[in-house]
Amino acid sequence: MKFYFSTTGIRGKAPKELSVEFSVQLGKAISGYLYSKSECPNVVVGHDSRLSSDQIALALCSSLLEEGVHVEYIIDPIPTPGVIYYTTLKSFTAGIIVTGSHLPATDNGIILVFSDGSYFRGYLDLPRIEQHELFIKTGVMSFQKEIAQEYFKRLVTIQNNLGISNLKIHVLVDAVHGPMRLPLYNLVSSIASQTDVINFNDDPLISGRNSEPRPSTLGKTIEKLKETQADIAIATDYDGDRVIYCTPENGVISGDVIGALFAQYFLQFEKAQKLVVPINSSILIKKVAKENSAELTYSKVGAPKIIQKMIELDAEFGYEETGKYFFNKLNLWPDAAVSTLYLFKILQTHKKSLSELISIFPRIYQSKNKLYSLRSAKEKLMAKIKSDLPKFLASLNVKIDEIDINELDGIRIDFMDDSWVLFRQSGTEESFRIFVESFREDKTDEITTLALKFVSEKIREITE
Repeated sequence: MKFYFSTTGIRGKAPKELSVEFSVQLGKAISGYLYSKSECPNVVVGHDSRLSSDQIALALCSSLLEEGVHVEYIIDPIPTPGVIYYTTLKSFTAGIIVTGSHLPATDNGIILVFSDGSYFRGYLDLPRIEQHELFIKTGVMSFQKEIAQEYFKRLVTIQNNLGISNLKIHVLVDAVHGPMRLPLYNLVSSIASQTDVINFNDDPLISGRNSEPRPSTLGKTIEKLKETQADIAIATDYDGDRVIYCTPENGVISGDVIGALFAQYFLQFEKAQKLVVPINSSILIKKVAKENSAELTYSKVGAPKIIQKMIELDAEFGYEETGKYFFNKLNLWPDAAVSTLYLFKILQTHKKSLSELISIFPRIYQSKNKLYSLRSAKEKLMAKIKSDLPKFLASLNVKIDEIDINELDGIRIDFMDDSWVLFRQSGTEESFRIFVESFREDKTDEITTLALKFVSEKIREITE
């Protein structure tokens, strides 16, 4: 039996797919892996507020204990960044987070992280010999209740170290009913001149909006933003690692735009030199890197790959467009609260509104589409796309020597006018993704139309 951890761990419906029985077996697989890392592994287990999170977490704990692993269980729901922080603080062999993150309330997930804040990605096998057979006693379990408070203290310490003082800014906090709502609200309200909330009550059913913050899910948040006459809205996902910002003037601001703003700050004020972003990132980051003579490196898509590449290169900053930001010298894992502190630092430094700050960037036109395609057909489909690429280029009246091709994760084609298209199989869904971006809306529309037609034909060809 194999267990596959994708870019954000293991996901599934609960309890149909993420059942108690599944969790017990997974606990054995995790135990076997941890014994390859330590003779006496210890683990901290935390969870969000979903109805299924307790049973999954306790099933994992039981299995880990039976295999001789020492376990600390965080009783109260806690944001994912809080669990990762505690894992690094106490140097646990690993941390396990039971959270559905940005998924619907009926789903859940299991994330495995290490003491340096990095994520595990890949396959785990059930051990051939049950580990508890090698030991006289089982693991020891302890319970923790004050970790959320410890996490908040760290946020205050970061605030003080960044020198963030009172800001004359009106903020709307939307933590979508999740465990990030209290630490984020308390942090923001201690800095902003006025703070309002939406989707603030503890609700495991996540009834206020879809957990993933994006333009199609933040309509009511934008309405509340304008109704309260706030300057900025902070919208997180359920477990609090990703964050999207909104203003009355701009509506929902792309994570690529905020990422470019953060990168510019780090390059100009923190003397950073290296940036890491996934292959599906905007042309804005290329522009910022070039203007500041910085080294820009692409990684594969997903937080584990971004973090791995940042560690490898000792890069100071990285991001992904979903609203995850990575600060190597302070907070390598994504954290909506830490990201917000850096945003406040930028606002304080420039003494300008967020709308004014992002107005310096040229407007970009993005298109993000997906077509149904089995992950098992990935290799065959990608080979077909690659072999027939000249036909796609011909439809755009582009020659092969007029493009740059990057096959790091899928196939990304950069055109001479900085427009680009990415063909990539999803790592978590049975879908094939097609991302397009340009400084011109008509160019984005043209590439998107032809790319969708091209990939649809290739999918039909490999399935006929």
